[in-house]
Amino acid sequence: MNPIHSLDLQELHTSEQRLFATQTCAILRDTLGQESPVTKDFVEAADKYLVATAEASPVTLSLAEADEATDRAWSALYHQLQASLRDQRNDVRNAAESLQAVYEQFPNPTTLNYASEYNLLRALLTQLEALPEETLTRSRAADQISQLRTAYNAFTALNKAHAEIASTRVYGVRHETRTSLIDAWKTLRKRLPVLVDLNKDEAAEKAIQQINALVDNQKNALNARSKKD
Repeated sequence: MNPIHSLDLQELHTSEQRLFATQTCAILRDTLGQESPVTKDFVEAADKYLVATAEASPVTLSLAEADEATDRAWSALYHQLQASLRDQRNDVRNAAESLQAVYEQFPNPTTLNYASEYNLLRALLTQLEALPEETLTRSRAADQISQLRTAYNAFTALNKAHAEIASTRVYGVRHETRTSLIDAWKTLRKRLPVLVDLNKDEAAEKAIQQINALVDNQKNALNARSKKD
């Protein structure tokens, strides 16, 4: 029996697992075909693992919508503050000037990325809400500040929920598909040599030779990495 050389896929980094799975699938497809009963399980497991470990965009429509609501709330506060600064009543203008002294310390956050925008808004809201309640009321901007706080809280809560869900989903799917890939590899190592012994299958023998060359190259890379570490 001409065995397939052993290789513990758990020792490989994700990028190495992806490359090994891709190259092994290519060998199997070229020699035995994708629909071969012997190779089908590994090819399917590899395909699922490659999909699960592919990079995906973290931006979602709901987050974008929540951010738009925050941007509108910030804009509403800005326009209300500008109106209050031009109000004919001295008490309104004086209160608005107190808010403006805080507001002008911060650039327009709506042009920044999420992390920068919401760090800035957190600081802005903290300082605005620290002003006397009477000042906020007289400035005629108290409602807009409250709306901005609501929008800010909604976005940050949604962002946290999405991050937690994404982390759980991605880890779970990756772990599951990696386990399936490892199991399929173990099964492939048992089945292919049997195919050669029982049926004298030349295609299977060719596949084993090519896979063994691939395994040997990967082992050499692992040995080189362990020496470097």
